[in-house]
Amino acid sequence: MKYTYGLLALLFFANGIMAQQQQPVRSYSKNSRNVKKGKYSMDQFIGSWQETARMQSRTNEKVAVTDTLFIQFYKEGIADVKDGSNSMVITGTTELYTDDYITTSSNDFKIISVTPDLIVLDDLLGFLRSMSRIKVIPREVSKSTPVVNTDTVISDKIDLSEKAFIKDWFSYRTAALPGTVKSETALIKNLKILDKPAENSFNGEIKFTRYGKAMMQACTLTFTGKMVTIVTEGYTWNIEVYKADGQEMILGKKGELVYYFKNMD
Repeated sequence: MKYTYGLLALLFFANGIMAQQQQPVRSYSKNSRNVKKGKYSMDQFIGSWQETARMQSRTNEKVAVTDTLFIQFYKEGIADVKDGSNSMVITGTTELYTDDYITTSSNDFKIISVTPDLIVLDDLLGFLRSMSRIKVIPREVSKSTPVVNTDTVISDKIDLSEKAFIKDWFSYRTAALPGTVKSETALIKNLKILDKPAENSFNGEIKFTRYGKAMMQACTLTFTGKMVTIVTEGYTWNIEVYKADGQEMILGKKGELVYYFKNMD
């Protein structure tokens, strides 16, 4: 009998360990009757913020800030995120949860502290980010509240002539829903179209970032109907074409991630 009780205890202990291992890293809880009210409100975050200090989350050891994080929160439940002064602005919805998490389209954060002029966020990747309030984040967009339109209607303005398309295209904004953009996501920053070897096919160079590292590779673009396939050595994007009129180009996936390009020529 003692052996039986011992075996049962061991099984319960093992199951407890497995249950702990299977729990998610974090759990977000929205306001409801069954959940305690959160201690923060979205009004405390409205405005522009710039990272001014960074520490290791486990050791509190200071880390040099070389890729400054910028965030702008709007009253309409939208946030602009810019990771580095020269990176693109990622626009998406933002949500505040009662267990002190705040989400954006490109990052999720655990809220550590909030004052009128300083917020401290855990990026869940090993760092504590101290963000100071500023007047406006550096960017190439208007000061009005952006529209998160990941369900863009496909436009008839698609001009693939050499004159309209063989240009240098810069992605000045992206629209993304929370959870769409992860560190492993290959985010397009530039598309430089060089020539047109065949009908509906182009050669060019693509600049993109992945895991915070910028890469540039030769690429081919093949258009099939309202879709384009961009292929490099090791990477492929299959995305829809919403607009390409020689001045602006909009590519992406409905309900996920949409890129807005401007002609740099």
